[in-house]
Amino acid sequence: MNAQCPTCRYIFEREPGYFLGAIAIGYFLGVSIVAALAVGIRQIAPTLDWEWCFAFALVFYLLFTPIVFQYARTTWMYVDNWLDPPSP
Repeated sequence: MNAQCPTCRYIFEREPGYFLGAIAIGYFLGVSIVAALAVGIRQIAPTLDWEWCFAFALVFYLLFTPIVFQYARTTWMYVDNWLDPPSP
């Protein structure tokens, strides 16, 4: 990730530990995606136990991890910019 935007010079990491909020967003996104995948797998294979559904969902979720990581950071920057806009 770049230190700042090449176009507008916005500094992405404004302080050490800035993306801790993104960890919480990524956690909730991950839990909701895994739960949705497990329910979808259960709909496809209704005889499969829930433990196996969640195990398959976790393995399939690994494909989405980089996307969720970037989306969580971007969402956190939008929320932080809305709550505490940087001074010009």
